[in-house]
Amino acid sequence: MARRLQTVLFKKGMARSVKQARQFIVHEHVLIGDKKITSPAYLVKVSEEASISFAVSSPLISEDHPERASVEKLAEMQAEKDLLAKQAAEEKARIAEREAREKAEGIEEVAPDEEDIKKAEAEALKAVEEPAPKVAQVPKVAQAKEEPSKEAKE
Repeated sequence: MARRLQTVLFKKGMARSVKQARQFIVHEHVLIGDKKITSPAYLVKVSEEASISFAVSSPLISEDHPERASVEKLAEMQAEKDLLAKQAAEEKARIAEREAREKAEGIEEVAPDEEDIKKAEAEALKAVEEPAPKVAQVPKVAQAKEEPSKEAKE
């Protein structure tokens, strides 16, 4: 896989991704020496690697083309990826250190047993399934004929 043209194009920084490299190749933007290659699966010999370039007729020949990967942008993306990996490793180390300290101090994390989990799940399900309280409806004021009271009939 590492010798395929699409992979070599990506690793040389001529495309932002392997998928983009594949598209450049299929759309006839890539040359090896003077030969236009249209197969992303072309196996690049080590001696050919230095002669990979964009076709003169291709708009990608310009360093300013928006689809071209710039060396600075690739370096920035790699630096960001490295930073995220470093932060993840530091967080993992902090967690391991905390667990070791708690173990040394005799603090054990108490895991809830299955009964507690089932009770909590049942209560949560019950809360979700309970119908919302009904809003009291205010009776409409009827403008019907008033019935005479019992006292008035007598």
